[in-house]
This record gives sequence, structure tokens and C-alpha cells, in this order.
Amino acid sequence: MHPHKQRERHYNQAERIAQTLMNRASGCTYLNALIKILPTVSQTKLGRSERLTNVTKAFALNPNIKLNTQARYVVVDDVLTTGATLHACAHVLRKAGIKNVDALALAHG
Repeated sequence: MHPHKQRERHYNQAERIAQTLMNRASGCTYLNALIKILPTVSQTKLGRSERLTNVTKAFALNPNIKLNTQARYVVVDDVLTTGATLHACAHVLRKAGIKNVDALALAHG
């Protein structure tokens, strides 16, 4: 979630989901490995191709986090509709040399 949007909402639902899951999972650590660098329009009213374009280049690696290319990373989102956001995030991680990237969404819309 872009920092402007998070200030508006006062929370990041995907981050809360990820933190809760990682706190309960044995051997897992929560890392905010990605940051949203571009504000995007809400995906809710967009079609598939528009969603893909909307989030392309919206995410980057968090410069404060050192990634282990041999570790497994899970990208978490609150709702999966087209998978555009999860795909964009996984793309950034794979480009950084991460080979094991999984995705998890709480709901399917």
C-alpha cells in the first residue's frame, strides 16, 4: 500500500494479515520486503488488462531489508481478483534473484 493511502486509512490490511499469519507459523519471519513506490488508482473498477498496467512498476524492494535469495518468500494480499498485484510483487522479487516466491490471498473476488 502506498504511504499516502496508508495514512488515509490508518492501517494496511494486507500487512496485518501477513503479520498475523507469520506470528502463528513456525519458522517464519515477517519482512516488509516490498514497498509501493507509485500511487495507483483503485483496482476495484478496473478490468484485467487495466489492473496489470496499473500496478506495473508500482512496487520496489525495500532498501532497508536484506533479502536471502535462497529463502522462500510469501507475497500476501487481502483479495485476489486477477492476481495483478501479487504478480507485480512476485516479479520484483524474482528480478532480485529470489527463486521461491509463493502468493497468498485471504479472499477471492
